[in-house]
Amino acid sequence: MNDSNPSGENTRKSAFRRGWNYFENILSSILYKLHLSKRQRIIINSVIIAFPAMMQYIFFSDQEYIISFFIYFTVVLTVFLTSRVRLIFSFPLVIASMIFSIYITIYHRSIGATAIIAIFNTRTEAIHGFIKSPKMITGMIALVIFLLLYIRVIMIGNRNEKKILVKGKSRIVLVGAVLVSLFVFLSMRENLMKAYPFSVLYDSRSYISIVSRMKDTAKKEYRFTGSLEPNFKNEVGNYILIVGETERRANCSLYGYGRKTNIFLQKIIGEHPRNFILFKDYTSTGQTTYPSLMSIFSVIPSKYFQKIPDYPSFTRILANISFKVYFVSTYNNIFQTFIGADQNIIINSDDDLSLINGALTNILNDRTIQKKFIIVHLRGSHLAFSNYNFKYSDYLSKGTDQIIEKYDNSIVHTSQMLSNIANIVISTDYPTCVWYMPDHGENLNDFGDNDYGHGEGGFTKYEIELPSVMFFNDSFSATNPELKRVMVNSMNKTSHSNVSHTFFGLVGIYPSEYLEELDLSSPNYRYDEPYLINSDLFPIRYSNSF
Repeated sequence: MNDSNPSGENTRKSAFRRGWNYFENILSSILYKLHLSKRQRIIINSVIIAFPAMMQYIFFSDQEYIISFFIYFTVVLTVFLTSRVRLIFSFPLVIASMIFSIYITIYHRSIGATAIIAIFNTRTEAIHGFIKSPKMITGMIALVIFLLLYIRVIMIGNRNEKKILVKGKSRIVLVGAVLVSLFVFLSMRENLMKAYPFSVLYDSRSYISIVSRMKDTAKKEYRFTGSLEPNFKNEVGNYILIVGETERRANCSLYGYGRKTNIFLQKIIGEHPRNFILFKDYTSTGQTTYPSLMSIFSVIPSKYFQKIPDYPSFTRILANISFKVYFVSTYNNIFQTFIGADQNIIINSDDDLSLINGALTNILNDRTIQKKFIIVHLRGSHLAFSNYNFKYSDYLSKGTDQIIEKYDNSIVHTSQMLSNIANIVISTDYPTCVWYMPDHGENLNDFGDNDYGHGEGGFTKYEIELPSVMFFNDSFSATNPELKRVMVNSMNKTSHSNVSHTFFGLVGIYPSEYLEELDLSSPNYRYDEPYLINSDLFPIRYSNSF
């Protein structure tokens, strides 16, 4: 018996065919029947290439943006109307233009120097994580649709169409317009550096200059000038600086968050309260890794950020005296040259806990080296890095937002790691001090704008307000009474700019670069309002940043 229904199947195929033909007719009306002259396509193409400057003017209103638009448009238009350059060669400029325009539309800000640095240095996982964010998915769809339309309408023209080259008076007018544009550019060069496309060139040059200056500083021989504590040569100790990744204070139960994200750390703090200092109001100096880590390791306060690459890191100064400096992480980064560790230990692992059993434990157990400074750089809570294969369902009740679930689980994981390190430190009699702080925080759709990330808009407290904790064993506290000052000063607003000088004070090294007013352990410490580094690497006073 045959239960098939050929008639019904044919009916469905016929309906599908009619629907598809209808769709083709609409598409044909929009695209295939639309023919523009070569001159029209050149004009539209020139507008598209210069369009980000127009977008900047629409969003930010400054006249420099509209002037930049006309300069760029005039130059591009003249090139295509007075030469035989084919439109296909402008395709990379069109893609760059659309990416810039979409970015401005989504984040209401231009692509700055920090974004340029991220493009050159961010790992593949982070790029994938950024592209897969809700806002960027929409942006990528818009980009693909636009490029398809652009290829059909602008790039693919009538093959029988003749080449057009303006001649005579028209050519003179265009060349004159270019000369006027050049004069305007030279007259307003400084102001136009913030406008597209000059901003991209300027920011790229800034990045190249910064990297070059960092390398030059690393190559220079450093000679210590300053003073040491009288008993410095006889002192021993381990100092550990743990730099987290993308952990914000708002999601830490140590600071009042409802979920038990710091349960492991809170347990050991409850058992050894005298061995911990919880910083009440610790802030980042930037929204992204680059300005944040530069500030952490620099001897120059963030208010003078542009000078940082010309000075050695505080860890290089320690290595120049009698410390052996280690850098331990699960991945390489561009700051290793600036940090200047004696030994870089990179463990190929997706789990920060792997840094303890092996590298960190071996370093701490090596008593042949009396003075050690260990930098541990974590994957932490970066959305692209925190794909842990386990979840802390025993401590976190199940929520509805999968991204926040993933984020909170990563904070629990970091808390477990810090707790494990604290147990090792507190149980040893060798003087050891640990200071933990993340590089920056994260937005988690806190304003209902689908912003899951950092550094894509203006400063927010979720990117800047961080957790920070210092812990030490009894041997260290017995020989470092200045810890009492750190505990008192930890109630003030502190930032990455306090890190290097506080370590100098705890270690007992006072180089010429040392600023005692930034040293939380110094009797001469005084509160200095932090400066935050914006996307153009320009320092802004904290109170003026929000």
